[in-house]
Amino acid sequence: MKNKTYKHASLILFTIMILGLIVRVYKLDYLSFWSVEAKIVSFAEHRFQEMFDFSLAYRPLYLLLSRVWINIFGTGEFAVRFLSVVLGTLSIFLIFKIGKLLYGERTGLLAAFILSLSVQSIAFSREARGDFILIVVLAMSAFLLMIKLFSKDKIKYYVFITALNMLILLAHPYGVFWVLTQNICFFTYKTEKNTKRWLAAMSIVLVFFVPWYFFVNSYNPTKGIFWFEAPNPKTILETFDAFNCGGAKVVREGLGLTTGLEKMVFARMLSVIYTVIFLMQLFFAKSKEYCKKPGAEPVLLCWLMTPIISAYVYSLIFQPVYQIRYLIFAAPAYYLLIARFLSRLRPRLTTGILTFIFLLSFLSLNNIYNPASTNGYRDAAKFLKAGIKKNDAIIISPAEMLTIFMYYCAYDDHKVLGRIDDEFGMKIDGKWKEDFYYNGVRMLCLTQETTRQFSARFDYDKFNFNNHDNIWLVSAPHWPGNKRSKFLEEFLQRKFTLKKQRTFECEGLDVNSYSFKKKL
Repeated sequence: MKNKTYKHASLILFTIMILGLIVRVYKLDYLSFWSVEAKIVSFAEHRFQEMFDFSLAYRPLYLLLSRVWINIFGTGEFAVRFLSVVLGTLSIFLIFKIGKLLYGERTGLLAAFILSLSVQSIAFSREARGDFILIVVLAMSAFLLMIKLFSKDKIKYYVFITALNMLILLAHPYGVFWVLTQNICFFTYKTEKNTKRWLAAMSIVLVFFVPWYFFVNSYNPTKGIFWFEAPNPKTILETFDAFNCGGAKVVREGLGLTTGLEKMVFARMLSVIYTVIFLMQLFFAKSKEYCKKPGAEPVLLCWLMTPIISAYVYSLIFQPVYQIRYLIFAAPAYYLLIARFLSRLRPRLTTGILTFIFLLSFLSLNNIYNPASTNGYRDAAKFLKAGIKKNDAIIISPAEMLTIFMYYCAYDDHKVLGRIDDEFGMKIDGKWKEDFYYNGVRMLCLTQETTRQFSARFDYDKFNFNNHDNIWLVSAPHWPGNKRSKFLEEFLQRKFTLKKQRTFECEGLDVNSYSFKKKL
């Protein structure tokens, strides 16, 4: 069947985008912030000239964007997360434009529909940490301009593509995999092109990238990813599973919203449908009937596979950096290939498949809207705030939870977040301190170390715990370094009498709050 033009394509697209907006905004503030989301708010409160003191400064683009957003709309959970919702909804429009340019409106609308209900996209579009969705928007914009470039060789397209690639590098270190991907896509597409202009544009990107690479290396962001495991062939399958249905673990730093098999039935059915359609598209793309746009399928496959293979190979040769959530910018190519196949089917058959996809997607979204655990940091902080008194001490282990607890426990003083960073503690008189006082309460945040390093450094007399009426231990046993949390529990129980104990289950983390009273 021909990919016909629709009289009401704009109305259909608008409806799809409204659908995408609704599923992204529904129960947006139901779950509490998690650590990196609170960091976004913290950065917005930092003085601009101190931004490079911030532990996420090696990916500044979204931080700067969210800083402007937060200063306008505030620091509430709904307001902060809504920026990601906007970006996620914008990605639906962009995939339509790409699909329309490559194959026509039918394919564009189908791709937009698939992306609007993508569990992975929806999950990331509901987080205050929106740098992953930002990369998707930038990558799709750069790809769209590259396709337009093949039809009209205009200087402005090269300028915009150069700028977009530079912005992607500023958005996240994984941006380098996109730059590599776009270059391979450019040379793969079978059409006339101005190679000299393209190489000139990419030379500018390279000149920008070199100093930025050395900055990122000197900044050493990888010090916090020591728990990344080397990928294996199963990891590739899990990546496609995430594209299909979000996977068994949906975002939250890859730790959480872990879903049992009994709740993954509909998601698995959705994954099977997408996988079968994708494989059929690969098979039928070889025939002339299904390939009237020469070079379109190969370039989409390059977009899909290059970042996955590049991250995989880099992880095996150098150090593990492969994370499924970082590869979300490859997913639009996957959805476009699926939409390409569906666009060639008879309308009734396509409608039937889309109806099934719609139902399975909505049933799968229940894992996001109603996770097994709903307490989170918000309730733990509420419990802590209700019991804490002056002359008490709070031990935060690990320090990565400091910002999130200060967000919910800062005694209605969000400005204090401008001096807080999980990696360093609080900035006082121009210096970072991991042991400090706030409103008469002592805060001791313990950075991630091995248990041996920590136990050797943990000197009871040095910390002067006897000077405090109560000691509160806030620990996360499921966080890397759980043996250290056990060490703290055993140590304090030997020295103090357990007064209060409460366990809070968050998405992928158990946050435990303890209150200790000195023995008589």
